[in-house]
Amino acid sequence: KKDGIKFTCKCYDEVFDIFLPMIGEHNVYDALAAIVAGRVLGIKSNTIRKGLSEFSGTPMRQEIVPFEDIVILNDAYNANPSSMAEAIKALGQLEGKRKIAMLGDMLELGDFSEEAHREIGHLLAEEGYSVVFTFGDAAAFIAKAAKKAGLTIFRCNSHLEMANAYSDIREKGDVILVKGSRGLRMERVVEELKDKLAEGKLEKADTEAARPKEVTIYAPADGKLMNMSSVIDEDGRPFPGKGFAIKPSTGKIYAPFDGEIKFTFGTKHAFEIISNDGLQVIVHVGLGTVNLRGQ
Repeated sequence: KKDGIKFTCKCYDEVFDIFLPMIGEHNVYDALAAIVAGRVLGIKSNTIRKGLSEFSGTPMRQEIVPFEDIVILNDAYNANPSSMAEAIKALGQLEGKRKIAMLGDMLELGDFSEEAHREIGHLLAEEGYSVVFTFGDAAAFIAKAAKKAGLTIFRCNSHLEMANAYSDIREKGDVILVKGSRGLRMERVVEELKDKLAEGKLEKADTEAARPKEVTIYAPADGKLMNMSSVIDEDGRPFPGKGFAIKPSTGKIYAPFDGEIKFTFGTKHAFEIISNDGLQVIVHVGLGTVNLRGQ
């Protein structure tokens, strides 16, 4: 299934079906370990089934991030040769027209680094990827091996450059893997793509016709209006993208218009509101201070 894995488990004297809302065959083995531990502790199979079906993964660990007509698998928390290979294979479980990889270095591999990165390049070709973006010195070996195998390659010097390069070749139905070692902070690529969505640069071309000509949008908080460049994140960087910021005078947040609130991005501090007319607004709340999750 595109939204998870379904498998049949035989445990002691019972046989029962399990649905796991994540992708990757390797996660089945983790679930089996949890099942047998639960049974040893006397937990009933129905309770185990319900618990696994409601499992919510942690951000940046095979986190499925749906955009309007593309899907990103945000697995940016960390990377080693084994986890990188599993993630590359797991992306095939998501339905899409093109498989694309945005990969950073796998760090701390010593003398094995070049060989390990070249092997990843070969694996991308074997798994049917179309386009590969790389960031980092060691990831250049991924690019070289993948290019030799006939894949389209983009070597990038920043997260923003990677997002810009992708936006130039984007196609409806793309499924994208984002992964790299913690030191590469590859989740910032997802953030850059999210900002481009907020700016309207990743939306379908035909959505404008469906939008209302006039709409009243209310401020999401009471307070003082600020330029985006005045907002500094936890790393000392001005917040990217276009828009405005509000320094709140109260602790309340308001919806800027009526609609459905969704938490759809690979970030802990943003939510999206979609009106019945298709208008979309992305609100970032308390950079580095809050953890918004759920729907």
